[in-house]
Amino acid sequence: MKANTKSNKRTDPGRRLINLHSLRTRLLIAFVSLVLLTAVITSVSSTATSFRGGRDQIIAQLESVATLKESEINTWLDSLRAELNSTLAGTDTTQHAKMLLLEESPDQEDYQDAYGKLGGRFRQSVELTKLYEELFLMDLRGQVILSTDATQEGKIYAAETYFQRGLQAPYVQPPLYSPSLGRISVIVARPVTDERGQVLGVMAGRASMDKLNAVMNERAGLGETGETYLVGANKALLTQLRFAETGTSYARTEGINAAIDDHVNGSGLYDDYRGAPIVGAYRWLPELDVALLAEQNQSEAFRAIYLTMGVNLGITLLAVIVAVAVGLLVARNISDPLADLTAMATQFTAGDLTARARAISRNDEIGFLATAFNAMADRVSELLTGLQERGNELAARTREIEASQRVTFAASERTSPDQLLNLVVNLIRDQFHLYHVQIYVVDEEKQTAVLRQSTGYAGRRLLQRKHHIPLDQPALVTRAIHSGEPVLVADVNQAEDWLPNPLLPDTRSELVVPLKVGDEVVGVLDAQDREPGRF
Repeated sequence: MKANTKSNKRTDPGRRLINLHSLRTRLLIAFVSLVLLTAVITSVSSTATSFRGGRDQIIAQLESVATLKESEINTWLDSLRAELNSTLAGTDTTQHAKMLLLEESPDQEDYQDAYGKLGGRFRQSVELTKLYEELFLMDLRGQVILSTDATQEGKIYAAETYFQRGLQAPYVQPPLYSPSLGRISVIVARPVTDERGQVLGVMAGRASMDKLNAVMNERAGLGETGETYLVGANKALLTQLRFAETGTSYARTEGINAAIDDHVNGSGLYDDYRGAPIVGAYRWLPELDVALLAEQNQSEAFRAIYLTMGVNLGITLLAVIVAVAVGLLVARNISDPLADLTAMATQFTAGDLTARARAISRNDEIGFLATAFNAMADRVSELLTGLQERGNELAARTREIEASQRVTFAASERTSPDQLLNLVVNLIRDQFHLYHVQIYVVDEEKQTAVLRQSTGYAGRRLLQRKHHIPLDQPALVTRAIHSGEPVLVADVNQAEDWLPNPLLPDTRSELVVPLKVGDEVVGVLDAQDREPGRF
């Protein structure tokens, strides 16, 4: 029967590999886990150590660069202050400044002489040292009375911080954008006093950002992607950037915010003003009130670390591949025969009576066990086959007896012919689990096969329509009536004289049995099913 006709299925070896409970898989996992655990621990330790060491080294390098830049900036500021003091040094120079800053009207000739000599002193300083682009002298009202840039004379800067702070002590104005000049500059100021220490005015020098840009653009120790730059207290970018897009004026990054908001020095991994991941060191320069940042792209900074990680990963993968290969060889030799025997036993218990072990050629305990299993399977298969055949025969006989009893019982109650036929078609349909059953009878003129009883909703509709088939029309029903022999069609779609019915769209196979009284056909029993080859 069906259990005996199943193909001899074999478990795919590839599927056994993914069975976590199999001996073969556990042996393989043990081999791979041992090697993988060792490789992973070694790789992770090496990578972590390399990463920490590399990061610390890069940060130390960037901090060294930032410290060097800060030192150069401080040296530049000291030079600015020293040059300002040097320019005003000397008795004659002090007297000339005092002459220009006195509130009472001085002798005009003396004033012009002092103006010319002090102006010449200022211009000489600017031309020789190149530290300042402008030197100027302001009185107590903040008005410029002398400048190396004649266009600035007469202007009043009383409200400027550098003037107010310059009256009290030497002061460095942080880089500031001047709308009148259209550029950023640094201003250094100091008070001008007489021999008694009385403040007469303020001397100031305006230095361009060229020196700071030159210091920041020096890329020694920064690699291919490194850069240093200055950011003002308002987060404005003060010096030239290597990678900034045109129009970039302000920036807010983790390093910038920490240095400016908290006035601290530090380092870390964060995104720069472009959004690119970098390693950065930042310093707060209180004298200029700016942040100094030294940064390098992480891709370059960690290039050696990534190379080490790649080598470690390659070694780990190679070790795992070797472990898998060795594990497969060992596991296959140990577990394959047992896995095959287990699979065949599982298939046999699932109903595949053809399943047999393949390890019978082995001259060991596994071979003896496989032989014993096959002998047992043969015996059990024979017993089950016999029992199934007898069961099927008994079931068929039982259905026939039950159907006969019900028909006999109905007839004994003097049921009308239509009721009896209705009972018969429904009984046949239910007992044999058919799609549809109906009975046709030949009319008295022997011209038509008239539907007498039919099952289900379709049958009721057909009976209401008084469905009939002319005997001269090609159909399975008329073929059985004319021939007096049963008509069995395994696939109705292959029968030329099959008459489809819209109310029975699922019919695939059909059996028409003639009903006879003596040798005369008086009707047919028409049984239909959804399954091809059912009858």
